[in-house]
Amino acid sequence: MSEQIIVSLTTFPARIDYVYIAIQSLLRQTYDNLRVILWLSLKQFPDRRLPQNLSILCKYGLEIRFVEEDIRSHKKYFYTFQENPNSLVFLADDDIIYPSNIVEDSYRYYVNEGASKIVVSNYGFKITRHNDVLNRYTDWQLCLSDTNSEIDDLFFGSGAGTLVRANDMYNDCCNKELFLKYTPIADDIWLNAMARLGGNKILVRTKNYHLPIKVRNDIRLWHTNQLNTGGNDDQIKNVNDYYSLTMNKIVF
Repeated sequence: MSEQIIVSLTTFPARIDYVYIAIQSLLRQTYDNLRVILWLSLKQFPDRRLPQNLSILCKYGLEIRFVEEDIRSHKKYFYTFQENPNSLVFLADDDIIYPSNIVEDSYRYYVNEGASKIVVSNYGFKITRHNDVLNRYTDWQLCLSDTNSEIDDLFFGSGAGTLVRANDMYNDCCNKELFLKYTPIADDIWLNAMARLGGNKILVRTKNYHLPIKVRNDIRLWHTNQLNTGGNDDQIKNVNDYYSLTMNKIVF
């Protein structure tokens, strides 16, 4: 039997009526040994009432887990990593329709690359600098061809489908106090930092065709991190400052 992979994701009230679309695509994967877990906060869903289109998916393998706190997008990985540190985890977002072979293909890349200290993502950026100074996040270059961190300085987007093993990440990965302080609304920045500090090779696949789920008046974390104070650039600086002080290391 193939190694079990846990698909882990979260959502919030504004998308609860639509998350079933993403989950249906994850339940239809060609990989034959999957668990799919949706993490929800009781602060956002205090009565545990969910739309029928979501609840019915539990008959087809979906696990819905409620937690007391709300750690925002970090719910995507935090609890799954804590409960299953040795497992391969496929991180997903709630607003994407995934190709049916994306988990299988990601696992194939993972195995082909050596299956140790590897992060396989399906979306990412080439980090760019000017005169050794980090450019703004919005100026980084989208990866348009398959590449890996032994060649390029890569930043993976966690939600577009990222395969990772918790035990391969740096040991601060599930330090809630740290990630809520330094990257409160940017799980991808924290996960990239933990992958780098953990010595992982990062591989970005680009030959996939996932589709965004379009919702009227949607609230996207991407817009918050691009446009608002405390966005991606500030959170990247937070991480760099902290690990420069504690480890004498610039992460990004």
